[in-house]
Amino acid sequence: MTLPDPSAAARLLIVDDEPDLCALYEMTLRREGYAVDTAGSVTAAWSRLQAARYDLLITDMRLPDGLGLDLLQRLQRDGRQEKTMVITAYGSPQNAVEVLRAGAYDYLTKPVDLKDLRRIVRGALTGVPPASAPSSTAGAATTPATSPSVTAAAPALRSQPRPAAPAPSTAAARPATAPVQPGGDALDSQGLPLQDDWLGPRDDPPELRHMVGDSTSMRQVRARMAKVARSMAPVLIHGESGTGKELVARGIHQLSDRRAGPFIAVNCGAIPENLLEAEFFGYRKGAFTGAQQDRGGFFQAARDGTLFLDEIGELPLSMQSKLLRAIQERKVRPLGDTQETWVDVRIVSATHRTLGQEVIEGRFRQDLYYRLNVIDIIVPPLRERRDDIPLLARALLTRIAGETGSNGEDMPTLSPGAIAALQAHSFEGNVRELENCLQRALALRSGAVITEFDLGLDLPDSEPASPPLSPQPPPPAASAPVSAPAPVARSPDDALPVDLPTDLQAYLDDIERQVLRRALQVYGMNRTAAGQHLGLSLRQMRYRMSRLGLDADSVLAQDRPPQEWRNGWWTPARAIPSPNFGPRPAGGQIDLAVIHSISLPPGEYGGPYIAQLFTNQLNPDAHPYFGPLRNLQVSAHFVIRRDGQALQFVSVNDRAWHAGASHWQGRDNCNDHSIGIEMEGLEGELFEPVQYEVLVRLLLAINRQWPLESLAGHEHIAPGRKLDPGPGFDWHGLHQALGWEVRRFASLAPARAPLAGA
Repeated sequence: MTLPDPSAAARLLIVDDEPDLCALYEMTLRREGYAVDTAGSVTAAWSRLQAARYDLLITDMRLPDGLGLDLLQRLQRDGRQEKTMVITAYGSPQNAVEVLRAGAYDYLTKPVDLKDLRRIVRGALTGVPPASAPSSTAGAATTPATSPSVTAAAPALRSQPRPAAPAPSTAAARPATAPVQPGGDALDSQGLPLQDDWLGPRDDPPELRHMVGDSTSMRQVRARMAKVARSMAPVLIHGESGTGKELVARGIHQLSDRRAGPFIAVNCGAIPENLLEAEFFGYRKGAFTGAQQDRGGFFQAARDGTLFLDEIGELPLSMQSKLLRAIQERKVRPLGDTQETWVDVRIVSATHRTLGQEVIEGRFRQDLYYRLNVIDIIVPPLRERRDDIPLLARALLTRIAGETGSNGEDMPTLSPGAIAALQAHSFEGNVRELENCLQRALALRSGAVITEFDLGLDLPDSEPASPPLSPQPPPPAASAPVSAPAPVARSPDDALPVDLPTDLQAYLDDIERQVLRRALQVYGMNRTAAGQHLGLSLRQMRYRMSRLGLDADSVLAQDRPPQEWRNGWWTPARAIPSPNFGPRPAGGQIDLAVIHSISLPPGEYGGPYIAQLFTNQLNPDAHPYFGPLRNLQVSAHFVIRRDGQALQFVSVNDRAWHAGASHWQGRDNCNDHSIGIEMEGLEGELFEPVQYEVLVRLLLAINRQWPLESLAGHEHIAPGRKLDPGPGFDWHGLHQALGWEVRRFASLAPARAPLAGA
């Protein structure tokens, strides 16, 4: 069968206020055969969208009359089916989260690689749209009849629902006289709803039928799975061990456009640390001893499919930075290779840890957390959905009995006492513990019915009920008045108990404020996740936060981690003490941060030479460029690598030797009153988005401890000596991200007005 070309009838709208870029994108995509329209503002774009339908909208984030995000939100509000992509000049995890949550298929950072643009546009157009909502009359989920490779050129095919599946043969075996529950479903002999194979409700898509349970929380999980399967956005699944996080991930994969591709599940905590990079990214022949042939890694194995990273919180920090780059760039470099290769993989991760708290405590990278936690799904523990236990137990018993070869006549059943005992048990191990319990009961049962005594659970000590030895007094007549308890006599001088509030509303508000603040801190200011944990909707969270005066600044300022700094050492950075430092002058005050660029040797990144230079361990004969550096003693406080790793060589309390001959605001020798920050990169070269993210985090941390008056480059404190960090450094983007006054930035003219949104 020949499939239609995705470019044959695809119509695109490009929105960008820079005419040159707009023309470049238009020319590139027209060459691919697409029909392309353009607009230069939100207003012009919306006029075109009202006049015509498009297959894909590509919009810049910042436009003269608003944000590209406004267009996405309008399309979503109006129920429009156009897929969307966003292009931004300054990528950050926060932007990615905001854009993908608004329904974008993907987003790119400027400067845009045209090969990536063509590849992602084609991917957006060749994806099968999400299934339509289940029919309320047929009771069967409708899903596209086409394969994942059917493209946007076949709108008629896309709208055709799959015919409802015929009823399973087991349905014919149900007794015609089966009792019916109030909701209309037939009941079995144990009073449980009759469902096909004891799986999920019959009105769910077949791909979700393995998610057993009809409780409200499980219905919410299945509904969220169906929604998030539509896009490429990374998903982070939270849940205790044994709750079924991998089942959720598999369900998302089966519902997505990638269901024809592989699903690769990886337990991040089960791989030795020294093998992580080879297992994830693969290696080339000869990369290390024993590498006798090329071998792909998990990313290559999951190409065009889904990579499930279970227990992502167990990854060491060194591997987290490499994983961040692979997710951000969608490229991996196998060990022993000099070239990166493109990988088209959707990332779904899971953890039993509270990653927001792990970020605060410095055990998980904040930038990686934001990359992974674009959309979150919280899988409830079994003790919070006890009503699902009978259904789960029946489904598990059916499967276990089938694995042991039992036929229908030998199928065990649970007694009412056994069901009650299961529902009363806490199940700290969740569904996994329930399955083990049933396996044990099936092996040790003495009859066809499993009783509570076969389960091996700790039953509460209780005596069998017996009739009372003497008649109990009758209850008081309904008409008899019940007297209130007599008040306790108090003298006029008696004070109220100290724990009794005098202002109940203020007291309750304070408790609620503490609970909300704690939940927001645990979930890293994710209001949706914090609200779900507390049983509140996002709208309720917004209302309560507004009423109680809670915002990001007040939450983060309260109970700020005391270990952010230890004797001038920033705890998120890797400490590599340098001998090249000295005391600051008596009474000296830190008020300047100086930003440099460094690459050693020029143009080579990721090697050990910078650290060797700053610790006087550099071999001057290792490279021709190193000869003039012989006996050079130099250091900076911080280095931010191109993969986002932060290194610290000198305590901020001490004076690092980074500025040399310098002058700033009437004072010589900026080493005395400054903090030196090196960005790994060449003068005039563009730096990585992750470097700016770490730089912003570092500057905010410094400013909290040592309020800064100025941010300058080496080129500002030593003009004429070096163009460092050079024109490739994004001072305007840094200004936007920090939100500080323009006067604090040496590179921005004092008369310049603050940028929009700063």
